[in-house]
Amino acid sequence: MLDGTAAAGVHRAVIEALTVPDRNRSDAAEAMIRLEHSRERFAGLPLPEVGGQPRPAGSVTVQLASAGRYCGDVAIALRDLPADSRVAVLGFLSSPDCAPGVRPSRPCSSEGLITRCRSSARRAGGASVTSA
Repeated sequence: MLDGTAAAGVHRAVIEALTVPDRNRSDAAEAMIRLEHSRERFAGLPLPEVGGQPRPAGSVTVQLASAGRYCGDVAIALRDLPADSRVAVLGFLSSPDCAPGVRPSRPCSSEGLITRCRSSARRAGGASVTSA
């Protein structure tokens, strides 16, 4: 399980969707870990309306409607990536160094981080997100 903090303003339903166990896609990407079933799970959820934030290593991101068929794809940046208007940052891992340990086709869960965020989100305006 990976621990982190949700970005301010991310809708509670999106944070809850991150608690659903998923798998790292089998077609590994060099710069990110991509969740296998996120498109279906995030379809119809209130995703952030604006992307284009910096994506440092450890960022948890989602493709927006402007990304077309990729809308809803959730990924974890393994290295610093340039801002992209089609991608919004949902949160950040507490320790970006642990993300490379996630292997293709292995389970990934975001539940640990989200559990902690339920109480801290109200106080700090943010929330927690996790992947394992």
